[in-house]
Amino acid sequence: MSKFSGAGKWLVAEGAKFKNALVKAMGEVDSVIVPEAEKLQPTLDLVAEAAVPGSSKVVNMGMALLEDTAGVIDAGGAAAESNLANAGLDTAAIAAIKGLIPAFKAATAAKATPAATTT
Repeated sequence: MSKFSGAGKWLVAEGAKFKNALVKAMGEVDSVIVPEAEKLQPTLDLVAEAAVPGSSKVVNMGMALLEDTAGVIDAGGAAAESNLANAGLDTAAIAAIKGLIPAFKAATAAKATPAATTT
């Protein structure tokens, strides 16, 4: 077990709690502000990062690692799964990542499809 075991999850959870508390406080002050919160998302992320340093980096790195691992599993099939397990990645984690591949493919397709516009 790594000496950092759980540290990433803690950073993500604490950053999310702080950001959610900000959004909740804004909503309690004036319900009109809630729709504006999404526009302020980058600012909220910066504030959460200042309060819990490292949280956004952990999220970004974790997402990149997850996407890359899913790509390896998708391209390499059972051989890739076996290699990842032999390298020490938990088989439950491999299965969970494999289960996300359809969602990643759908998201990739959705990103590639231009949104319909009305004139």
